[in-house]
Amino acid sequence: MDTNNLEQRLNKAWPWTAPLATTTELANAGFGDRALASALNHGLVFRLRRGAYVRAAKIVKLCGVTRLFFGVLRVWGG
Repeated sequence: MDTNNLEQRLNKAWPWTAPLATTTELANAGFGDRALASALNHGLVFRLRRGAYVRAAKIVKLCGVTRLFFGVLRVWGG
């Protein structure tokens, strides 16, 4: 899936009132498991714990980390 298209779909599905989103919230908005897995692989979202996600841009803005950080966490199983 094209990253720009995926990001547009994520923007439409993400709950605007919260920095975090659950799998259920995203699924109810039409952003299913495959799209979520693709967003994780493209570095658009970060899994905080099972069923809880945050936008990667939000973490970068708050903590100043880069996408390399997400790749390292993914390798370590974070």
